[in-house]
Amino acid sequence: MTQYKEKLVSLPNIITNLASQATSIPIKLKGVYELATSKPEKQKSIGMLLEKHARQRPDHIAIRYEDVTYTYDQFNRKANQLAHYLTSKGIGSGDVVAIVLENRPETLIAVLAIVKLGAIASMINTSQRGEVLLHSLTLVKPKMIIVGEEMLDNVSTVEGDLDDASLKSLHYLRDVGDVECPEHYTNLQNQVEGQPEHNPDTTSKVKMHQPCYYIFTSGTTGLPKASVMSHYRW
Repeated sequence: MTQYKEKLVSLPNIITNLASQATSIPIKLKGVYELATSKPEKQKSIGMLLEKHARQRPDHIAIRYEDVTYTYDQFNRKANQLAHYLTSKGIGSGDVVAIVLENRPETLIAVLAIVKLGAIASMINTSQRGEVLLHSLTLVKPKMIIVGEEMLDNVSTVEGDLDDASLKSLHYLRDVGDVECPEHYTNLQNQVEGQPEHNPDTTSKVKMHQPCYYIFTSGTTGLPKASVMSHYRW
């Protein structure tokens, strides 16, 4: 009898939970439909989704971080500027760009810029230093390495072991401005300023089966491994 009463007591909570989820059912059904009707070889990608939101709801908030906000339109334009710069440096479909940044809006902007080109964003674990970091960078063979100001110290532990091409590919991305751009880095913010804000032509050519991210394992049972994520899987 006690067990029965406990079930009765919990019933209102169950009803409340079901009611709260009811409004999300159409969204979830739409997601299931999109997945069911999308084929890996279809020209559809994360970049196209961002451009769609920027076109349909340009003034809606896309990112809210501390006291900073970006609308979908602003977010898309920022990603486009970086994408055009990456193109000017020879980054294209299938190329890898390593991202060594902590969680902040610039991380998402960099990711979207990269995947708009059909390139692959390699998300380097921010706890990695020395041998482990060098292993990760060597594994993915990035054509460019974007390093946040907050991660300069970590990357300095491997600079002596990087080849000339990797050293020349180092790009500094300002955070709070406490540490200036090192002389052997390219200041990414300065390079991106003045770049076009329109959508790159490459976005519409990216197919769902193409890889978009390399996500590293924790490396608790050995050196980290890079898990490949495609636009379709995302």
